[in-house]
Amino acid sequence: MRRCPPATRAQSPLPHSSAPAPAQVGLYLPKHVPCGYNIREVDTPMEERDRIRVIQEATAQLFTAIDFEERLRRILQVAMQSVDAEGGSILLYEPSLNALVFRYVVGDKSHELQGMSLDVNEGIAGEVFRTGQPKLTLDPEHDPQHSPRVDIALRHRTTSLLTVPIRGLEGEMLGVMQLVNRRQGVFTEQDLAMTGIIADIAALAIQNARLARDAELAHLAETMGAMAHDIKNKVNVVLGWLTTLDPYLSEIARVHPEAYMLMQEAFGAIHSATIEVYRDTQLVADAIKGASTEAKLEPHAFAEIVESRLHAIEPLARQKRVSLKSDIQPTPPALLDKFLIERMVYNLLHNAIEATPPGGEVRVRVHLEDNGAGHLYLGLEVSDTGAGMPSYRVREILEGRATSSKAGGTGLGTRIIRNAILAHKGHWDATSQPGKGTTFRVRIPVQKGS
Repeated sequence: MRRCPPATRAQSPLPHSSAPAPAQVGLYLPKHVPCGYNIREVDTPMEERDRIRVIQEATAQLFTAIDFEERLRRILQVAMQSVDAEGGSILLYEPSLNALVFRYVVGDKSHELQGMSLDVNEGIAGEVFRTGQPKLTLDPEHDPQHSPRVDIALRHRTTSLLTVPIRGLEGEMLGVMQLVNRRQGVFTEQDLAMTGIIADIAALAIQNARLARDAELAHLAETMGAMAHDIKNKVNVVLGWLTTLDPYLSEIARVHPEAYMLMQEAFGAIHSATIEVYRDTQLVADAIKGASTEAKLEPHAFAEIVESRLHAIEPLARQKRVSLKSDIQPTPPALLDKFLIERMVYNLLHNAIEATPPGGEVRVRVHLEDNGAGHLYLGLEVSDTGAGMPSYRVREILEGRATSSKAGGTGLGTRIIRNAILAHKGHWDATSQPGKGTTFRVRIPVQKGS
C-alpha cells in the first residue's frame, strides 16, 4: 500500500488574477491523510467555462431588483454551490465592538449563528481579517488558530474551511467570507480562488449599498432642510393671519357668542396643527442629519401621553390583528416636551405592531422608578411577540445607525425615538431573541422643577 506524503504548505499559484502571491496563501492540511488519497485528485478541475458561469451568476446578483439583504444571501449561495459547501457566512467588521459579526448566514442553524460576534483576534476568521490573506483549512481541529466556540454553541463539527477576506475599493478590510464542509471530498486551492473572486463581488455589493444609502440620506437631508425652511415661512404666514384676525373675534364674541366659541376652538386647532407640521418636518430633518433636537419643556403627565398614543394607534393594531395590552401606572407631572414624547411613544408602538404577526401581542408598561439615591425616572417598556432581531441589529438601532431593511425604508423612525430620548437626557436599551420578540426600555429622568 502506498504511503501518504507528509502535510505541507501549498506553494502553487492560484487561478485568480487578484489572488495574493502563492507563498502568502495559507493551506492547512490534515496531519494524517489516508493512504492512496491524493488531494489534487479529489475533483476534476473546474473548467474555464464553469468558472465564468459562476462568476456571471454572482455578478448578476449586483443588478437584481431584490433588496440588499437578499442579494448578499444569494451571492453567498452561489459561492457555496460553486464549491459544494454545506454552509457559508459573511462576517462584517463592527468597529464599535472591534469584532466580526455574522451578518449573512446560509445553511443549517443559520438563525442561531446570525448576529453572533467573534473578536478580531479569535479564530481563523479573525486571522484572515487581520492578515488579509485567504486560508484553506483541511483539518480545523488541529489548526492552532481555529476557535471551537461556534461549533460548541451550535453542536456542530467543522471538518474543512475556506476563509477569504472581503476588501473595499481602497483595500480596506470589510470582513471575511467563510465556507464550511465540502459535501464530497475536501476543498482545494481552486475552490479557495473561486471563493476569493465571489468575495470580491460581495464587496462590491456591500460598498454599492453603503454608497447608495449615504447618497440617499444626503439627498433627503438637503430636501428636508429646504422643506423645513419653506414650511417655516408658510407657518409664519398662517400664524400672522391668525393674529390679525384676533380683533375680529372680539367683535364676533359680542354679536354671536355661540359662533365665537366655535371659531376660537377652530383657530386654536389650526394654530396647534400648524406648529406641529413645522416641528414634524424639523424632527425628520434633524434625524436625517444626525442633529440633536431641542426639547421645549413644560409640565405634563407621562402616563397620560402614553395612554393617548395607545388610543391613537388602536386602529392599526386592530387592522393587523395584534392585541394591545397595557399596564400604566399614574405618574406625577414632569418637565417634558409633549410633542417629542408623543412621537417617541407612537414610533415605538408602531414598530412593535408592524413586527408582530397576526394573533400576536404588544405589551406596554409605564412605571415610576427610584434608583435608591433619590432620583426618579419615568419608565416605559414596549414588548412584542414578533420575529425578533440579531444583536448587531439591536446595537445599530440603539446607536442611531440603523437603516430599514424594507425597500425604500430609511430607518428614520428609530432615529426620531433616539433623538426624543436624548433631548430629555434619558437613555434606552433593548433585548431581543430571534423567533421570540423584542423589548425596548426607555428611562427618562424626572427633572427638578417639575
